[in-house]
Amino acid sequence: MIPGIVASSHVEVASGPTFRAASSTTTITNTSGNGFTLTAPTGTTVGDVLIVQMFVEIDSKSGVVGTTPAGWTQRGTGDDTQYGFLPWRTFSRVATGTDSLVWSGGANWTGGTLQTAMIAISGATAVDVAGSVATNATAPSVTTTTAPTLLVGTYFAFVNSTAPPASMTSRVTVTRIGASIVMATESLAASGATGTRVSPTASVQLRYSQLIAVK
Repeated sequence: MIPGIVASSHVEVASGPTFRAASSTTTITNTSGNGFTLTAPTGTTVGDVLIVQMFVEIDSKSGVVGTTPAGWTQRGTGDDTQYGFLPWRTFSRVATGTDSLVWSGGANWTGGTLQTAMIAISGATAVDVAGSVATNATAPSVTTTTAPTLLVGTYFAFVNSTAPPASMTSRVTVTRIGASIVMATESLAASGATGTRVSPTASVQLRYSQLIAVK
C-alpha cells in the first residue's frame, strides 16, 4: 500500500436510467386521412430514451394499420376488433432533438381518436429488452442483460382508470370515457428475470400490458 493512501471498501455505483419527463394526449379527431403527429415531452434532452404507448380508435374494422413511424422502433403491438378496428402500439427511440412521431392509419384510414403517453428517460442508452404483450393485467417477465435498468410498464384497459402495479411508480395516465392507459417505472439494481408485473385493474377489462427495460 502506498504511504498516506487509506484503503476503502466503498464502490461507486452508477445511478442508472431515471425518469425525466412525460407527456400525453387525450383525444385528437382526425378526418383528413393524414394520421397524427406526437412531440417529445418538454425537457427531453438529446440522448434520452423515449418510450411511447398509443391506442387509436379507428372508425372502420377494415382499416389498415400504418407502418412503424420513421426513426422509431416498434416494441409491442395489439389489434382489438371488439368495438371497431383498434390498434395499440408501443415504440421507442433515442432522442435526437427532432423527435416527433408521425403515425398514419394506412390506406383505409378515414378518421378516429387517439390516446397516447410518452416518457423520456435520462441516463440511458437504449432499450435492453422488450417483453411480449399480454392481453390481460399481467405483463410478462423480461430478462435484463445488464444493471442497473429502468423497467417501464405499459397498460391499456377499457375502463375509465387504469392502475399501475404496486411496485411501480405511475408516470403518466391518459383517460377518456371508457378507455385509459398508464405508464409506470421501477428501478432495478440487478440483472436477470424481472418477474411479472400485475395491474390491479380487472383482467377482464385490461386489454394490453407489456414491460420494457431500458439500460
